[in-house]
Formats: sequence, structure tokens, C-alpha cells
Amino acid sequence: MDELLLLQELYQNNEKAYTTLYTFYQPRLFRFALPLAGSNHLADEIVQDVLVKLWIKREALVGILSLEKYLIRMVRNQLLDYRKLRKTQEKHHRQLTPPESDPLSLENAFPLRNTRSLPKRLSANCLKREGRPSNYGVPHLCPSMKSPNNN
Repeated sequence: MDELLLLQELYQNNEKAYTTLYTFYQPRLFRFALPLAGSNHLADEIVQDVLVKLWIKREALVGILSLEKYLIRMVRNQLLDYRKLRKTQEKHHRQLTPPESDPLSLENAFPLRNTRSLPKRLSANCLKREGRPSNYGVPHLCPSMKSPNNN
């Protein structure tokens, strides 16, 4: 296979030259990417992306002396970009997702017990202070409690 001739034909939009390069380099690039990617799926995706970029950037390949080294470098860079993206996504995900259990959180330091009956107990205590029967009006409100609007 004459790599330089195929590159020249690729530059001239020759799809047959691209197919020849693809069939020759795809298995080699996959073998290179697999141990670095850690999965068949990711390695295949990276190689596909690189080979698509080969077609898209075919006009910029004129001065390349070794296409194999160039493609291997592209695979390596694509994997690095993927890892950087995943790391950023995980960082953002951790920032947006509250921790499961933080031993220093206020909820863990002062656990609330029996919180369902809390409004009823508060309203009953409030009504007793007001000297009203427990079935008076809305049981959740305590008129003696000042709010910013009740100056």
C-alpha cells in the first residue's frame, strides 16, 4: 500500500482511497485504543471518530509523512479529550448531587424525631397559650406568634 499516493487521492475526494485507508488502519487503531480505553465500545467509538475526522480533514493531510503515527496521535488525543470531558462531567455531577450522608450535617447532628406530629403539637401548645379550645379555627396557626407583617 502506497500511503502517500492514497493521501493524495484522499485529498482529491477519492472515496475508494478512504475505504482502503479505513480498512487498513481501523483494526490497528482499535488494537492501540483498546487497552487505553478499557472497553470495546469506547475504543470502537474513539477509532470511528478519528477515522471520520480523517475524511473531514483530508485537505489538511498533504504534508503528513507517516499517516499511521498521525492517526495514533489522533486516537491518543481523542482518548485524552474523552477522559477530560468525563472528569468534568463527574465533577459537575458531584456538585449538583447532594451527598448521601454527611456526618457533619445539621440533620445528622440534631435528628428530628416524630416530625409528622410536630405541627399538631405546636398548634395544640399554641392554642393552650391563647386559652382557646383545640378545635378552634385553623390548628396550624398561632395568633400570638409575631410575623414580620404583624407589627
